[in-house]
Amino acid sequence: MLRKLFEPELYPRAPVVRIFDRLFGRARATDRSLCAFGFEPNPPLEGRLVALEQAYAKRGWSLRIFTRTAASTRDGDIAFHYYDDLDLNVGSSIRPRPNRSRAEVGDGRQLRTTVRSIDLARFLVEHVHARRIPFGATSTVVVKLDVEGHEYVLLPHLIASGALCRVNLLFYEFHSGTRFVKNETDRAAKQDAEATMLRQIDGPKHLWGLRGCVTRATPMDDETYQRDDGQWRMPPVKQQLADKALRRPPPPLTPIPW
Repeated sequence: MLRKLFEPELYPRAPVVRIFDRLFGRARATDRSLCAFGFEPNPPLEGRLVALEQAYAKRGWSLRIFTRTAASTRDGDIAFHYYDDLDLNVGSSIRPRPNRSRAEVGDGRQLRTTVRSIDLARFLVEHVHARRIPFGATSTVVVKLDVEGHEYVLLPHLIASGALCRVNLLFYEFHSGTRFVKNETDRAAKQDAEATMLRQIDGPKHLWGLRGCVTRATPMDDETYQRDDGQWRMPPVKQQLADKALRRPPPPLTPIPW
């Protein structure tokens, strides 16, 4: 997602690029007001992300990626589950996946380590919402939340804290599929939680009608170009969702006055 923001020309068929073009313009390579943060707890991905951050710094782009760090509800340390095979690490999570099949995992071993956790609500309030904006200017804040099952804990925290109120657009993904639930009771509970959270975020009363809340939400998880090698790839189900997203207009946004 970060490279699609800064280098859209490399991902011409990515659905999210159209939304970024609308929000931030197409000349993002020369826009020094654009900045981005990322949190990635997965240890095998650290080297590549550090190299990406350094390469962007040389081009004058503002990107900060917190490696071995999980977005969560508190500051401290937290257990993280991942696989020793890099191809299996899609879906690594704070919450172990109970139903990954042998066909999926093969000979890969699930490992557990301890990573840093950061209170995402606090981070948004202190480092994003509190930043200085030139007088008379407007600002757009976009958050992608894809935390592999931890959203059932993290998203209510963001809502209750009020930190979500000054986020213009939230990309989210819920994980209540077969591989993420223990049983049908667990699935039903998660689906009920999803409905409640969506009503709170984007329903008629919109975050309980709190004044100043501008958040809009869309269930887009753009996983095109999965291997980031220039080849356009996407799981079939995700492809259907992406095609549907491209056919509908982006959600209307309310700029934040500062």
